[in-house]
Amino acid sequence: MAMGLLGMPGAAAARPARSGTGPSAGPSASTALRSGGTALPAGRTAPAQLPSGLQTAIDRALASQPVSTPGGLRLSWGRGGQVSFALSKAPSVAFSLRPVALEGSRSEAFAPGPFVFGAKQVTEALARGVSAWYKASVQGFEQGFTVSRPPAGASRTFLLVLSYAGALHPRPAGAQGFDISGPAGAEMTYGGLHATDATGRALSAHLVAAHGALRITVNAAGATYPVRIDPFVAPSSAPTATFSGTGGDALGYSVALSADGQTALVGAPGAVADNGAAYLYTEASGTWPATPTASFTGTGGEGLGSSVALSADGQTALVGAPLAGPAGTDNGAAYLYTEASGTWSAAPTASFSGSGGEGLGYSVALSADGQTALVGAPGVGSGNGAAYLYNEASGTWSAAPTASFAGSGGERFGISVALSADGQTALVGASNASSLSGAANLYGPRTVSFGATPSPTESFTGSGTEQLGYSVALSADGQTALVGAPYAGSGNGAAYLYSETSGTWPATPTASFAGSGTEELGYSVALSADGQTALVGAPSIGSANGAAYLYAEASGNWPSSPTASFTGAGLLGWSVAISADGQTALVGDPAAAGARNGAAYLYAEASGKWPSSPTA
Repeated sequence: MAMGLLGMPGAAAARPARSGTGPSAGPSASTALRSGGTALPAGRTAPAQLPSGLQTAIDRALASQPVSTPGGLRLSWGRGGQVSFALSKAPSVAFSLRPVALEGSRSEAFAPGPFVFGAKQVTEALARGVSAWYKASVQGFEQGFTVSRPPAGASRTFLLVLSYAGALHPRPAGAQGFDISGPAGAEMTYGGLHATDATGRALSAHLVAAHGALRITVNAAGATYPVRIDPFVAPSSAPTATFSGTGGDALGYSVALSADGQTALVGAPGAVADNGAAYLYTEASGTWPATPTASFTGTGGEGLGSSVALSADGQTALVGAPLAGPAGTDNGAAYLYTEASGTWSAAPTASFSGSGGEGLGYSVALSADGQTALVGAPGVGSGNGAAYLYNEASGTWSAAPTASFAGSGGERFGISVALSADGQTALVGASNASSLSGAANLYGPRTVSFGATPSPTESFTGSGTEQLGYSVALSADGQTALVGAPYAGSGNGAAYLYSETSGTWPATPTASFAGSGTEELGYSVALSADGQTALVGAPSIGSANGAAYLYAEASGNWPSSPTASFTGAGLLGWSVAISADGQTALVGDPAAAGARNGAAYLYAEASGKWPSSPTA
């Protein structure tokens, strides 16, 4: 899906959507995998443990970057290449795998081989030109297979066959892979399947589980070997509700929540050949609808839904369309829709139009009462950028901006915007400032108006090429700012929190959240109303996985590791939103469900715990 301004940038952009889930687990591990295929040896369901010295060496290699997921995922090795995954919070829920064979036109059985220990990774040679490896991350374990040569007789497609033990169940619609379940529901996930050849070209791959076997099918036609196959094992954070796209919607490209977390607005800029759309969902009596409560649709390839915002009561929606205008102009626009007596306006209540290729609507924000709108236009002046503020008075919106915030030097000012609840404090990101160091400028709080061309009250500046300001968020009172820098540390990413005290903003961050493994932490950010809960997206945690991390401040202290983590295949964490009380999170993945159909996942905290199994 070619989307001009809306192209999915960064390392994650090159990752196509994967496909494939299969039926639930069948009877036993001794059942034949398929007629005429490899049969699983009996008696392999429980791993015979390795000698303690070797197990300790494996632990030491993986512990060079400790796993710190909710529940604590643990990996152990058994003889014959069998590996087991377990959670400290649910030790009885175990999931084990053993590579069995590589199949082309005939089956080539694996034999255990030597281990190679590297930083954060253990590799085992399985013979037949195949090696298996396991890499620890803060989310879980990245499991990988490297196939160094074409399997015997495989001209196009080959199968990698593994035995498994554990209760596997297909994920809900819109997700990929399998849940590993215990008495309390889903505890772990296995998915995020991704295959590439030596040139980095993505290969079609899918996963099926049946009769005690996992079969990974890879279409390697024209592939340059070695081929890499890369699933992921992580603790489960199953959503409370899932909103799924179709037909290349890229649903989840942008997300917003009302203050109470009971209304969700989800952008789908790829809908109907990039005309775009935004879908609104309203929860009623604890149940989220399967279809949208209201739909706002674009025209002319304008990419409607690339950015979205909601008022606190969820009755005013602002939707960006940065590709609006004559074909190829990318002038942009933003449209405001309102609900009255339970009915949403079919046509926009107000429209704000761009000109000169400024990409108006690339980012949007609304005040709590829905009467102040801030709209980013990072294309102004060949990339200098700008942000425009519009106000409603007595039911009428200003045709021209009330205030204009201008960028300079190709800094892409307006790539991200945020407003305080009263609309009197604005935060605008400029990710390309100072040769990609990035910056975010804060304006206000205003007493009456910002003035026609206001100057920043405060500026937060980045370093290196971290692109500070790629994403921004403000607390309701405008006294806490969260700023993303997804390319800090060569793509590890970071997010920086600044808190104002007695009218003074700090020169250095109050708290910093650092990414790892080129996960692009800070690609998206959101704050609760009190500024004490931060939600940060990291859409590139593995070669085909994403995440969002929630951090909660307690007694004035921010944690160094996440309070909760939401992980999944695709580009999960591309967009994030959080309710005013910080107890409902909405996370977008525009590459979910194959062909960039996209999805958005809603998680609701209850009694201090985030969900580990679906409730809807």
